[in-house]
Amino acid sequence: MAMKKSILDEIILNIEGNPWTVRDACTGCIVFGMTGSGKSSGPLYKIAHKFLTLGYGGVVFCAKPDEADTWKKYAAKAHLDDDPRKPNRTGDLLFLSQLTFNYLDSEAKRAGRGGGQVENLVNLYLEIVNMGKDKRNSGGGNEEYWNNAVKQLLRNSITILQMAQQPINIENIHEIIVSAPSASSETVEERGYCSNLLDVVIPREFCDTPEYQIAHTFFYEEFAYLDERTRSNTISSFSVAADSMQRGELARCFSAEQSTLQLEDLYRKGKILIVDYDVKSWGRIGQYAAGIIKYCFESMIERREDIADDNAPPVFLWADECQFFSLEYDQKFQTTARSSRTLTMYATQNLGNLYDGYGKEKASSLLGNLGTKIFCQNGEFETNEWASKSIGQEIIIRQSKTYGDSKSSSMKGDDNKSLSYSEGYNEQKDYRVDPADFSTLQTGGPRGQCKVGFIFWQSGRILNNGNVFVRSTIEQECRRVCGAKIVRHCPKVPTIGKGEYIGEYRILLPNDYFCFIAFLLSLAFPLTGFFLVLTNRDILIGYFNDVFYCCVSTLCFYMWSVVLDIFCACLNRIPAILKALFSGRPRREQKYLKAVIWQDAVLGYYAICVGMTLWFQYHLFDFKQLGIVLAWWTGLCMFFRFLRSSGKQPIKP
Repeated sequence: MAMKKSILDEIILNIEGNPWTVRDACTGCIVFGMTGSGKSSGPLYKIAHKFLTLGYGGVVFCAKPDEADTWKKYAAKAHLDDDPRKPNRTGDLLFLSQLTFNYLDSEAKRAGRGGGQVENLVNLYLEIVNMGKDKRNSGGGNEEYWNNAVKQLLRNSITILQMAQQPINIENIHEIIVSAPSASSETVEERGYCSNLLDVVIPREFCDTPEYQIAHTFFYEEFAYLDERTRSNTISSFSVAADSMQRGELARCFSAEQSTLQLEDLYRKGKILIVDYDVKSWGRIGQYAAGIIKYCFESMIERREDIADDNAPPVFLWADECQFFSLEYDQKFQTTARSSRTLTMYATQNLGNLYDGYGKEKASSLLGNLGTKIFCQNGEFETNEWASKSIGQEIIIRQSKTYGDSKSSSMKGDDNKSLSYSEGYNEQKDYRVDPADFSTLQTGGPRGQCKVGFIFWQSGRILNNGNVFVRSTIEQECRRVCGAKIVRHCPKVPTIGKGEYIGEYRILLPNDYFCFIAFLLSLAFPLTGFFLVLTNRDILIGYFNDVFYCCVSTLCFYMWSVVLDIFCACLNRIPAILKALFSGRPRREQKYLKAVIWQDAVLGYYAICVGMTLWFQYHLFDFKQLGIVLAWWTGLCMFFRFLRSSGKQPIKP
């Protein structure tokens, strides 16, 4: 009985015979490529389409205004199991702008291990408000103090709301903080919401708990008697970020009494949540919305109840332009994302964007936990150099050659000819992929034959080509924007430094055309000689002896030497042409260093051809003997061509 195929062995991409499976995707993937490199319409689209056809759920963070509509198109085209008879994924799309999600209240009421813990609620809020801050120069002593002060304030405020059984939302937390008692509050009438909860609303059974005592002591003895400047700075540190969450769309979506979004539906029902508050349109509000969903998603998926089930469906986390959605928790989440079957897909232009979003150390840690890197065309040197270093180095053999020839002669007829040639090899350690190679990858569209070039590298994997990386291309949808009349018949595109073309195989080289044309033109001379003889229009030039003579036709027949020489050259090219035709590999013209014997062979051949011409003319009307003469002449030509090629040295480009 055949074993059932594991979910983890489903193939997402097949890259030059190397399957990239769900198991590989569970270790995370990031795609680099400059704007216009084709990363979104190339590898990202292929991966997204496969996720959708496999029926996976997930969350998509939008950076650009058209991204939500793009995923609508993806879902409309993607049918389950890639079968057009099955439904597409449009019905599984959820849009955050049409839902509500009270994240603090949901976490507070969450059942199960770790649910309802105040510290988790505090970390959830702070993780979100820290989103979008400059991480490159963070971590100073003053900042750490104010962060700890806000944590303490939040911790005690949420504790009060829990004990008073009040909704836990930003509005109530803010009301507790601004109404907290101060040293100048002397009467009950001057006390506000905070004191009312502590002294009246909270049931008596909670008053003897350690949590109540800590909160009571904090608000009545510590916070109330803080220096006025320290107190106002602490409140301000909270209220500056909380202010934007208490108004507009953020308040509607995240402070509602009831939540219509259940994040667990992403893996239980295969739903796809589109966070359609794109950053370009919504700015910081879009980042806050994405941060709330992202942190809650990461926390939720790590505690999924079916985590030990072999058939637990994977779920994807999708962030194109991921620098806009950076969280402090991302690197920690990625260290264990594989066990929760989360398929993390990030994309960005360069390392600088990641450093700006995460800070250099955390970005490096995150990159180390993303097992697969796909590099599209990029012109940013630091990113390209980092990619080359990541892929690694190898020992290569560098070859050096020196060619030279010299000729001299004197009035006495003495000729001196010499050929010099030296060759050397040395071993060097160099990048497997040069940084400059990333800047010359195809970018798709009309300039790239609708093909997106990329370099695939997966940490620790030896690929079918015996290397740790592979170059490949992904075909985009051909829209014929280049003006081509037939799909995928785009104009040819030159490859840098090679004189070849992407998209077509150059079976015939310019020299091939030259040989064929020269053969036809030279053939006209012997045919002219026949015409002069047969029409009695030949003109006598002179006699050699009683048997051999020279006419205009004789000079024309002498051109058989050129015809046969070019004919042999054409025959020499036919094997290479056939090989290119059947293998589909482009040809390149091979250059040679001509040896000293080459000149002697040419002179010798054309000197002997004088006698062959007279012999040919003597048997002009004896077709049997004429065939023998031509056979000898052809053999002589091939022999001298052999001599001419025996001393040549190929020059490698």
